[in-house]
Amino acid sequence: MRSAMFGIAIGRDRTMIYRLPASLSTIENLAAAVQMSARSDDEGVLRPFDVAASERLFRSVAGPAAAMVAGATRLIYNPAGPLRQLPASIFVTDRGSVDAYAQQQFKADYSRVQFLGRKVETSTALSPRAFLRGRKELAPSTAPRPFLGLGENAPPQPASATTASRAMPFDCSVSYGLWADTLARRKPISADEIGIAANALGVADSRIVGPRFSDANLAHGDAADDLAQYQVLHFATHGIPEMPVNVDQCTMHLPPALITTLTAPPSDAPIVSDGLLSFDEVARLRLNANLVVLSACDTFAGASTALARRRGIEESTPALDGLVRSFIVANARMVLATFWRVPAHSKTDELLAAFYRAGRTDSVAASLKTAQNHLMDQPRYSHPYYWGAYFLVGDGSKAMLSPTRTAAAATEPGRQGSRVLADAAAAMGGASPARP
Repeated sequence: MRSAMFGIAIGRDRTMIYRLPASLSTIENLAAAVQMSARSDDEGVLRPFDVAASERLFRSVAGPAAAMVAGATRLIYNPAGPLRQLPASIFVTDRGSVDAYAQQQFKADYSRVQFLGRKVETSTALSPRAFLRGRKELAPSTAPRPFLGLGENAPPQPASATTASRAMPFDCSVSYGLWADTLARRKPISADEIGIAANALGVADSRIVGPRFSDANLAHGDAADDLAQYQVLHFATHGIPEMPVNVDQCTMHLPPALITTLTAPPSDAPIVSDGLLSFDEVARLRLNANLVVLSACDTFAGASTALARRRGIEESTPALDGLVRSFIVANARMVLATFWRVPAHSKTDELLAAFYRAGRTDSVAASLKTAQNHLMDQPRYSHPYYWGAYFLVGDGSKAMLSPTRTAAAATEPGRQGSRVLADAAAAMGGASPARP
């Protein structure tokens, strides 16, 4: 049974349960080919997108429900196995557009390829239970302020020779000075992105940046109480996956985290900042957000099951127990994250501006579709690398900003629970529950 996968497609008027028409190994190979062609490699080289493999993968996953999924208005996607590493929006749904692309002379133009994200609003569910809880039980945020941007970490604070020699609280011996040098090599994301987002949403540009944007301040400093005052939180900083890092012949195992400002401790106090807002620290934040945006690379990266459980995050799955789930645990209704490193390019700013501009009036899922189509329509930037990394977790039918209403109404549970689950939902599960 390890070689098989099964799917469920739930529409307004019918449900289909089926065995996927391709073997698990075939789906793994197709998913790897699509993922590799969608993102740049470690040297920044962008390959041609594998249109044919994407269409084959869609047919293999959707099976007899392909027409129902492709014709939906909205898709709630609950993937399993190798499909956890791919956004649904980059699936190609039409064989005719594959053949037309094959006849094109200019292969870098994907503007006429029928990606699923062309017509369908997509969002991802951590689980059916989590999705239904978000739809039925969580009312919109009651936070009084609309938008807060966080990011552009400052260079590590200088320290005395004594402090620089002190050991960091990692699983091997690394001094503060060496760790500060390591973090200083990564260029921060500009806070200009925050201003672009706030202006597009039409709200005040509130921000926590530079020295205030430290893990210690966000976790238990004066910024900790500020976070619950905002309906939308936009993090403009780098994310890292769970990974080993070598510093001065010492191998540290870092959890999924957002890079923040490293704060030097006083000489007579313990070290409380490591410059990383780790996924377990995120889960302990006190939020009241409709939406958290993680516009960084590797923000979908998960923690291993063992690490997640050691850090107190239950119901662990290797691919999803990272920053995304932690923000949901911290009371974010929706999280927009990325599957791969997005380009530091004006077109990324355009996509974010289009997303927030549409978010003034549209649902979050519709706003993401609008923003992605904005780049799909431009032949030079229609490659999924430029727009496909972004994906939404949560009930995308809801709005970024809460409607104005009385405090009593705002606290009533389940006011969003009357809507139908989705125009179409698909959940794919492997036969072996232990398989990632």
